[in-house]
Amino acid sequence: MNARALYEELLGHSRERAILASVTSLLAWDEETVMPRDGAVHRAEQQSLVAGLQHDMLASPRVGELLDALADSPELATPAERANLRLLRRAHDRAVKMPRSLVQELSNVTTLAQEAWRDAREANNFAQFQPWLDRTVALKRAEAAALGPAASPYDALLEEYEPGFTSAQLDVLFAELEPKLKATLALAASRRPAECLRRSVPAQRQLAFSLEVGRALGFDSLRGRLDTAVHPSTIAIGHRDVRMTTRTSDQDCTDALFCLLHEMGH
Repeated sequence: MNARALYEELLGHSRERAILASVTSLLAWDEETVMPRDGAVHRAEQQSLVAGLQHDMLASPRVGELLDALADSPELATPAERANLRLLRRAHDRAVKMPRSLVQELSNVTTLAQEAWRDAREANNFAQFQPWLDRTVALKRAEAAALGPAASPYDALLEEYEPGFTSAQLDVLFAELEPKLKATLALAASRRPAECLRRSVPAQRQLAFSLEVGRALGFDSLRGRLDTAVHPSTIAIGHRDVRMTTRTSDQDCTDALFCLLHEMGH
């Protein structure tokens, strides 16, 4: 089989995994917006199963064989093709190091922790959430250990989002930002918000206004939707399907707008 055919096989494999990932995203959006509270246990089982299937596809020996066969192929010379191979190699190598059981447990616990966090937030009771936070941190430490070696556990996890970046570099960056951020916060705290922003506005009017501003900035309602959630988020389901959430407040009618503007940035 020639290199082009092998490459198409690899891309087909990647597309199927991307579709599974979009199923995960849709389940997460549903959990944040409309899922009944008592559906959390079943949702965690769904997410865990799909996470395991995605892991199997990415860690598949066949993917490794295809990447090895295509590593130095002169037929795949465009920037996009070389980038695809580089990124898929990186993702495959990381997946191989992760046990399927750990991948599934992480998915299960973080899904349940999301619901526990919402309940604890509503009750203003951190102790109610702390056991879930402890479990999540322990699992992330296990993930870092599986992915190692690295200068620190955080470096192993940071590699997923900022390849080549380290916590030592972050320390330098944050040290530069800290005094400027503190000055900005002090200035903001010294300014009293206009009273008109503190008045109560019906939630639906807040959402309608926020969506109008979003459309003015380029948000297309044919390719996305806006809903409410406890924690605002942006979730890409797939091509031409982006779900954003915001939240309304009885005390500050700009909350929904500023949350939407933040999510529009994603």
